Amino acid sequence: MRNAKWEEFDLAERVWSIPAAKMKMRRDHNVPLPEQAVNLVEQLQAMNNKGDYLFPSLRTWTRPMSENTLNAALRRMGYSGDKMTAQGFRASFSTLANESGL
Repeated sequence: MRNAKWEEFDLAERVWSIPAAKMKMRRDHNVPLPEQAVNLVEQLQAMNNKGDYLFPSLRTWTRPMSENTLNAALRRMGYSGDKMTAQGFRASFSTLANESGL
């Protein structure tokens, strides 16, 4: 998500099209967006649309936000490094999705 670019989002069609180069399996990936996600992206766009990234670095609009920024936010919320990391959310979701059998 932190590497998401504005150009990948078609809010009228409600889809996020992630190019193959960003995907582990090297295939394009289209993510249907529920109305709530579209609303959040529109709100974010109203606050920040100067650079390419939805979540730019604090230092420059030309790079995405650092993964360390996400981990620092988790620490401020009370999660220690041995309990949760930003990457841990992806891993947890992957496990749950694979175990669901869908």
